Amino acid sequence: QKESLLKNALNKAKAKGVKIRIVAPITKLNKSAADALGKYGSVKHVDDIKARFCVIDGKAVTMMALDENTHPNYDFGVWVNTEFLAKAFENIFNMLWAKAR
Repeated sequence: QKESLLKNALNKAKAKGVKIRIVAPITKLNKSAADALGKYGSVKHVDDIKARFCVIDGKAVTMMALDENTHPNYDFGVWVNTEFLAKAFENIFNMLWAKAR
């Protein structure tokens, strides 16, 4: 269910001309998922990132809490609508993007 919701949202965003860039640690286990996401935007590999966040138009940021030590039932996200924080996360993302391959 989550996968189809994400695909639909990415497809709509791509159709509207949204620039989608994804940085993630790509492994043998998730390579097919990374390839599938590549249909919607640019996907790059980065080693050892311990964060999940999304910057929206430099004006808002979402952060998700799930990591390998958290049960998926306890995953949650926070949406913050502040340009100051969004710009800070955008700078972090751009640094990751520059060093990713």
